[in-house]
Amino acid sequence: MSQPVLSLDLPQHIKTKLLQNGYRTVSDFGETTPTDLLSFLTKAEVQQLDQVANSTTTVTTAWALFEKVDTRLHVRTHRYVDVLLGNSGLALGTVTEVFGAPGCGQPDLCLAACFGAQLSLQGIPGKSNAIYIDTTGSFTQRGATDTLSRMDGRSTLSLAGIHVLRTSTLAELISLLAQIDQVIAEIGGVGVMAINSISWPFLAAFPNNLLRRQRMQTEVAHMISHIADRHNAAVLVISNAKGAANNNALVAQDGDAWARISANQLCIQRSGDNYLARLVSSATCPAMERQIKDPRDSVACE
Repeated sequence: MSQPVLSLDLPQHIKTKLLQNGYRTVSDFGETTPTDLLSFLTKAEVQQLDQVANSTTTVTTAWALFEKVDTRLHVRTHRYVDVLLGNSGLALGTVTEVFGAPGCGQPDLCLAACFGAQLSLQGIPGKSNAIYIDTTGSFTQRGATDTLSRMDGRSTLSLAGIHVLRTSTLAELISLLAQIDQVIAEIGGVGVMAINSISWPFLAAFPNNLLRRQRMQTEVAHMISHIADRHNAAVLVISNAKGAANNNALVAQDGDAWARISANQLCIQRSGDNYLARLVSSATCPAMERQIKDPRDSVACE
């Protein structure tokens, strides 16, 4: 029996990329060359994978893998998101992409995740802090207060734990991500980083140059993946969707730019008078969907 990729001693973001590209066990590498791997991994990641894969012979049981995944710390968010993710929420050290049509509660989801850090990670030094990177002006004091008023356990929550950083251009976003280590050090550590929206800066910078936009997205995706892994933080990226809002074929406008680094990809869209939350892909959970009346009524639970 070949060893599962999930059991390798590798950072979570590398294992997620391998799973998303069809590598589930060590034997799946077969005749794979470094050039093949460089299509979705960095050179440093390929070298790290080579060292680990060649030195590993022990097979880990499925139950041991389950226990290992189950002990990872998670951040509770919206109830419907937590249900789709196996009733656990966002895992630390991973990236989750959520795409959907405008008006489907994306800012509220980001706020719920940020407040969720205080609920789920209290007592862990630095991890109850959250960063909200606002690229669209979606964050407002009134909106944050409204979300807070509907949170379970709100008496223990504080807006002071959410650090809002605004960027208006792609250059500003990239500069911020490049300096995020210093920002996190000043804050004292973070458990959650939410970016709303990750799509708009690229659309504004390259409205008619798809190839350039995709190249820049790949570079930024690597930055985000490394941030999640390096700081063991749950990163939530909100992206745009394309397609009819009432069409089940609604897809991420940025293609697989963010899915390639994400442990989970979710879609939120209108479905008649209600909303449909759908788990599109996941490294650990089966695909499923759930009807909800209003995303704003599903804020974080205890």
